[in-house]
Amino acid sequence: MRIVSNADIKVNINGLESSNADLMLDSTFESAEALKGYSVHPEHVAVADSKVRPYTKVRSCLDYEVKKGKVDRDYGLRRFGYEENIRLW
Repeated sequence: MRIVSNADIKVNINGLESSNADLMLDSTFESAEALKGYSVHPEHVAVADSKVRPYTKVRSCLDYEVKKGKVDRDYGLRRFGYEENIRLW
């Protein structure tokens, strides 16, 4: 499934023993508009509704702006969140 171009999206399920979450979605977008487009895209919503939300007990999300490089002053938006107590299908 390809929803957005030029986005870096990673799923991590290999937390340390000290972690209090089972899964983390770490994604970087070119802009706030790109993040918004991803969030409401019908394919993304369909996967979230059918494969993630039914198995999620707790969800946290932090959207924040990060500076990609000191010289080019290129900014992006990073979404960091975790889904807790997900049963993998």
